[in-house]
Amino acid sequence: MSLSSALGAAMSGLNVAQAGLDVTSRNIANVGTPGYTRKVQQQTNQLAGGEGIGVRREAAQRQVDAFLQQQLRTSSASSAFLNVKSSMLGRVDAGFGTPDSNSSVAGAIGSLSSMLQELIDNPESESSRASFLNEADNLATKLNTTSDTIQEMRLEAERNIAAGVEQANALLQTIANVNNQIASRQAGNLSIGDLQDQRDMAIDELSMLMDVKVVNRDDGTVTVFTSGGQLLLDRTPVELTFDEHTQMDPTSTYENGGVGTIRLVS
Repeated sequence: MSLSSALGAAMSGLNVAQAGLDVTSRNIANVGTPGYTRKVQQQTNQLAGGEGIGVRREAAQRQVDAFLQQQLRTSSASSAFLNVKSSMLGRVDAGFGTPDSNSSVAGAIGSLSSMLQELIDNPESESSRASFLNEADNLATKLNTTSDTIQEMRLEAERNIAAGVEQANALLQTIANVNNQIASRQAGNLSIGDLQDQRDMAIDELSMLMDVKVVNRDDGTVTVFTSGGQLLLDRTPVELTFDEHTQMDPTSTYENGGVGTIRLVS
């Protein structure tokens, strides 16, 4: 190897070492940054005529366990679902009250039943009639109040779903935009780690709204599906829509379209 070749090899090694120090310094600086993942500088042997002439710097790569990442997203979706379900059921339980409470719906039904029996035993008693009517009015008031509470919860749920659908559409568009940037930079052998972190944060946020599955492509982009296999994002995102139903009656059911539903628009 000539002196110039040796100097060139040494310089390439110094350049790669400097790049490695830059990556390490960014890792240290971003220890507390949400969504940031550790990067590792990559390098390959540089050849000329079959002979090594130094080292070539490659794009830094992220250190991410894809399996654990997907498990975390699935757990996040399940946790968010259970938290909302627990909150809503807790409010329904509070509205109905405990069976042994006199102020609950069950307690009002029990009191009405007792007054009815007393009225049957004393049909001529004015006080028994008055007590029965009073308990009947009390039960009707409790049932109406409980119904109003449940209807308000339903409207609140629909408002939250509508907001969630709007947020999901924005996140899918963000993922699509970052996908395009990643594909362009990877084609030019440029670092894409920070963009991948940005995209993962959007996917993680999306997983709090729905259970999603992610498939990585060779060009650095990702395809996003629901857990049931419905495509959400390939090259372009689908659009989610939600038709709210602010008015319901006793005949309204999910099957006949009486309850708000989420739909995909290609």
